[in-house]
Amino acid sequence: MRKPGRWIVIGATVVLLCSQYAAAEDELGISVRPRGGVMYPTDPDWDDYFDAFYQFGVAAKKTWGRWSLETSLDYIGAVDEWDFSATVLDTFVSADMDAWMVPWKLTATVQVIPREPAATGFSAYVGGGLGVWFYQLDARSNIEGYTPASESEEDFDIGLHGVLGAEYYFSPKIGIYAEGAYNWLEASSIHDVNIGGLSIVGGVTFRF
Repeated sequence: MRKPGRWIVIGATVVLLCSQYAAAEDELGISVRPRGGVMYPTDPDWDDYFDAFYQFGVAAKKTWGRWSLETSLDYIGAVDEWDFSATVLDTFVSADMDAWMVPWKLTATVQVIPREPAATGFSAYVGGGLGVWFYQLDARSNIEGYTPASESEEDFDIGLHGVLGAEYYFSPKIGIYAEGAYNWLEASSIHDVNIGGLSIVGGVTFRF
């Protein structure tokens, strides 16, 4: 019969390493934050095409006391594809347009209502940063009797943003949050409209 001694040693070592890992992660303050929400474009020219965009993504956040640095990647797409159709002088005319954006952001924040590290409870934060926005807009038109036409623009631009958010931790490892961000961009589509706007997202925070 094999002696159980070595398994006790291995088990104790694993428990010790896991506890040390957890303690180190608490000090490092690293969290992963999946999220989803909506973005409302602020350029009034968008009203002719899209009312809102859906948004989902994930962020990784590093915290030092009250200060944090976050990197995030999101996908933003039109809630409803814009389309138009009519009969003009007995000729059927139709057009549609679709759009999507992928912002990669770097954001610095500070807690204005602080929460102790590795503690439960509520905190609020403000901050800002910059991002690289990749975007594509596609427009298609069709006039009866003519070859359908299409136009597309795919490009990227650098933008700035400010954020205001709140977070609540149910335990030292899991919490929820809500965040608003205003994005300033000069990137314009084939219809000369600004793609910046107000984002409102919420999600879950997992602290490792």
